[in-house]
Amino acid sequence: MTRISTAGNYSSMLTNLSRAQVEQAKWGDQISTKQVATDLKGFAKNAEYITALKNVQSKVGSFLEQNTLITDKLSMQDVALSRAADTAQNIRTSVTEAIAAGNADTMMEQLQSYFADAVSALNTQHQGQFLFAGGKIDTQPVVASSLEDLTPPLPATPAELADQITAQFTNDKFTASIRLNETATINPSFHADTLGGPLFTVLQNIQVYVEENGDFDGNLTQEQSDFLKSQLPLLDDARKGLIDETARNGMLQNRVEQAAGILKERESGMEVMIGGIVDADYAAASVRLNIAQLSLEGSARVFSLLSGSSILDVL
Repeated sequence: MTRISTAGNYSSMLTNLSRAQVEQAKWGDQISTKQVATDLKGFAKNAEYITALKNVQSKVGSFLEQNTLITDKLSMQDVALSRAADTAQNIRTSVTEAIAAGNADTMMEQLQSYFADAVSALNTQHQGQFLFAGGKIDTQPVVASSLEDLTPPLPATPAELADQITAQFTNDKFTASIRLNETATINPSFHADTLGGPLFTVLQNIQVYVEENGDFDGNLTQEQSDFLKSQLPLLDDARKGLIDETARNGMLQNRVEQAAGILKERESGMEVMIGGIVDADYAAASVRLNIAQLSLEGSARVFSLLSGSSILDVL
């Protein structure tokens, strides 16, 4: 025969009441936080797996952030390189028009203006750093400001002429290797002297000719015309070099874009995998919370009824 006592009934009801309170708090927390638990302890055997996934997710996020920064830099480089290539084309057009017209009255003024455009393009900055300066990011890579800066005291030897061009560039040859993900890297470095050297050499040739033979006043002589024609292949080579470098920058942009796309897919996959473990089932949690609330209310009601029934009342 089961013995019934007031103390036993109270103990049983208190246990049920406490269990209902715990269940209500548990499912209430899941609904409010939308997660199964608020710390790794709450995930028990999945804690180590979640930690590993979080580490991978953090690494992917770092690569994505790095890719965003390099994308911005490459976009600015594309603008600068395209501008430099356009300037080379403008210089060639100015020379060919002078040859075709047989008159170069304004050609040198135009070349001076285009030269300033080329210098500006090569001195382009991004976030306060010079793009084409190598490792000397706080020093503008091109110091020349006019065509006269390209020529040493004349007469000059070929070596002296070459040294004068070299003196107009302050960049070094440092190259930066950027990691796109765990296995792929790119080198987005371009240097002002490599980009501008060939074009500056052609402009130097023209400036030296002017200083040695006089300005292009009035109609061109046959000698002047022949000289300008001899510079056209060099201008073509300088322009082609800039176009090639612009294309290389574009290829780097495509690689970064493709890498970023893959990283975003991985990031989404990580979120789904982690969510499958840590995210609470809202519908199931709501049902469990209702059950816990009903259980709590029932236990409280029974506890209240028991408080009014005692053997002392019978005695």
